[in-house]
Amino acid sequence: MKTILTSHHPANRRLLLIFSGWSTSPALYSDITAEGWDVMTLYDYSDLSLDTAPLEGYATIFVMAWSLGVVAAEYAARTSMRHIPVAAAFAINGTLFPAHDRLGIPSQIFDGTERTLNPRNLARFRHRLSSPRDPYRFPEDSPAAISPEEENDPERLIDRLRLELRTLRDLLSSLPDTPDSTCGMPWRRAYISDNDLIFPAAAQQNAWNQHPLHPAIFNMEGGHFIPLQNIARGITPDHQSIGHRFARAAATYADHASAQHSIARHLAEILPADHLPQSADMIEIGAGTGSLTRAIASRAEIGSATFIDLYPLSPFGLFASERYVEADAEEWLDSVPDGATDLIASASTIQWFADPARFFRNAMRILRPGGILLCSTFLPGNLAQLDSLRPTPLLYPDAGELSQMLHQAGFSHIALEDEKITLTFPTPRELLMHLKLTGVAGGTRALTRQILTLLPSPASLTYRPLYLRAIK
Repeated sequence: MKTILTSHHPANRRLLLIFSGWSTSPALYSDITAEGWDVMTLYDYSDLSLDTAPLEGYATIFVMAWSLGVVAAEYAARTSMRHIPVAAAFAINGTLFPAHDRLGIPSQIFDGTERTLNPRNLARFRHRLSSPRDPYRFPEDSPAAISPEEENDPERLIDRLRLELRTLRDLLSSLPDTPDSTCGMPWRRAYISDNDLIFPAAAQQNAWNQHPLHPAIFNMEGGHFIPLQNIARGITPDHQSIGHRFARAAATYADHASAQHSIARHLAEILPADHLPQSADMIEIGAGTGSLTRAIASRAEIGSATFIDLYPLSPFGLFASERYVEADAEEWLDSVPDGATDLIASASTIQWFADPARFFRNAMRILRPGGILLCSTFLPGNLAQLDSLRPTPLLYPDAGELSQMLHQAGFSHIALEDEKITLTFPTPRELLMHLKLTGVAGGTRALTRQILTLLPSPASLTYRPLYLRAIK
């Protein structure tokens, strides 16, 4: 397997790794970008050895795998990439069973493609990647994955692509039969097109429903080809845009974020203040307008506090020493010395983190012995009324996953508590205004139009907060 870095900035420590579809060129993926992320494409499955040196040094890696790239990604995870910490993996129109009558491409079709492959049949295959009724059309003039040696030798190209099919067909047969959370890609979501003419949608449903990790299934309209940029944009948090959105809503947030205020108050109530030393040090992530800050100040004796957010904050003036940092908290925490603080607090923020496990590991390192991690995030089903209106809903780990991450980070005395908060609005327009005035959801024209036309009156929003307390 070969890699090519298509988007790079020296400051980026997050990587989006794309396992390409069979017979496609890296050029097909060259327009995929993600703010704050490098993007690398992996291709050519005729040789499955992989030099992982280009992957090392990244703090967070997400994998997107399309079509037969899904099984190639799984193989890489179980072999050459076993020491590479992939935080999440996303499958698009593919399964771990390349040739399977119930779980993949029907065996007769797969074998026939390999046996009769020639330039004309390759063109027919590429034509089937989309149909006239699909919302997206595969660019059939996009070059196949042609090396300089093959450019003037079509038969050499066909030989290589046929070899790739033979290699991929039985790729996992010699590996463990049942992947689990410690073996294989950490599949978080499977995207399935309803009109897929390569991997039948029913086969994909069957395959992912039986997978032991039970990835969330997201059904889409369209064919086998889907522009991956749309998915990349949905799965990689754009912290710059998130910061701008909440900064714009700062003046109205206090008057309209009733659910968030309730969450902050309850989070402070479960803080064991008597467990903290006198004049304790605190780091608060995503302090915003200070709901949690004030609630903690009324319960605990904090001597110094460091506030980190994506946009400039107005001074709170609640503690003897206050420091304000404008930064991406996931990245900034890497630079904090070991044993630097007694309390790390955050309300309604860490759901935006790309890699919660990385955050928990950093929190464990930064806290002093007996230190407290006090956070709230959200569970699957949060703002579920909007899921069908958004191209890629935010992916929330469930309580079990978060608990496992905390245990793996080394925390003890872990306490999790969930809640459901439902807000009702007379009309969809007022629900929309709530979202805009609190900065909770993006204000794209498409989402605005769908909210106004597709939600009923009265309209409701359901928040699913999870309260998390852990002690080092």
